[in-house]
Amino acid sequence: MTHNLRSIAMALCFTAPLAFAEGENNSALSASAAAELLYQIENLQLEVQSLRGTVEQQQHELSKMKASQRDRYIDLDKRISSLMKMIQERPAPVASITVPSASLPVTPVIDDVSQTANSTPVEVVSVPRVIEPANAETLAEYKAAYSLVRNNENAKAEVAFVDFITKYPNSELSGNSYYWLGLLKLNSGDPVSAIEQFKSVISLFPSHDKETDTLYRLGFAYLKVDDKESARGYLVDVIERFPNSKAAKLAKNLLSNIK
Repeated sequence: MTHNLRSIAMALCFTAPLAFAEGENNSALSASAAAELLYQIENLQLEVQSLRGTVEQQQHELSKMKASQRDRYIDLDKRISSLMKMIQERPAPVASITVPSASLPVTPVIDDVSQTANSTPVEVVSVPRVIEPANAETLAEYKAAYSLVRNNENAKAEVAFVDFITKYPNSELSGNSYYWLGLLKLNSGDPVSAIEQFKSVISLFPSHDKETDTLYRLGFAYLKVDDKESARGYLVDVIERFPNSKAAKLAKNLLSNIK
């Protein structure tokens, strides 16, 4: 387009003097040349206007794209800040879960020798596992690990989340860490390991904030290993227990594709 404009401009430069020169000798020829010159000027103006319109449209589209990206980033930042604030302010829940065998065993109380002689089974009461709320220290370390996920440093993120769980096994943020480990394993093509991580969220941190998403991810991961029965079970579970959640909507779509 720029080349055409230059060509037309050069043509006009050469045509104009000739048109006026001819006008001195031949009025009919001068009128024809003047008409041609006017026609070329009008065409040139139309092309310039067209170019301006194209540029303005492209600038408008670019501005819309920048505004959309900025709004998405602001929304994501607000969600993360809200989640972190909610985690920090929540009271410590008490999870009713049996202490793993690796922990200290619970010794049953036997009432004198008569019970031993009768070999009466004694019920062992499991000690509730106390989930610790997030504090400034754990929150800072968790955010550092999560930032690696946002920067697509997945290998480093896995190591960071494992270290966090090892260091703070009872922290409520360890539930989040298990969830992100599951996603990282799933994205790396290891659905079997992903299932193990997701199940840790469900078993070790009941009623955790990530439970809804974890149930959906379990259904998705089981489909990856071609276990449709287990996948259907988890997807139906999230739909029935959390019908208004986003995970439930995703589960319905995924469930409709299982044959």
